[in-house]
Amino acid sequence: MNFNVRRTELMLGHFQNALVEALKVQWDGNLLWPEHLDVSFISAAEQEQWNSMDCMTQAFWLLKQLRASTAVVPGYICALADVPCGSTYAKLAEKLERDLRSFENEAGTAGPSFTEDCQ
Repeated sequence: MNFNVRRTELMLGHFQNALVEALKVQWDGNLLWPEHLDVSFISAAEQEQWNSMDCMTQAFWLLKQLRASTAVVPGYICALADVPCGSTYAKLAEKLERDLRSFENEAGTAGPSFTEDCQ
């Protein structure tokens, strides 16, 4: 999925908010933050493409978008995500991607896949 470059900064803020909200839901007792990603697009075609993805694909896609973000993550999210205070969304995205890949690897050998949990 590609985006109009003029909208990139606005979209990054939207993606950052979506990630923070999903992480807060997870830390309120739910296990998988990707199940709680809520992203809306202006373009119907982009929204349709997003809606067609399973939550794991959405999560990795969102994290990839945030890898260029130099915005600083709120301190309480840094603490909850176990990243240094003052980390950027790029650093948070790297850590969350490692965590998801690790979870996927463990689930692949020990039980149902993550994507089965979030469809």
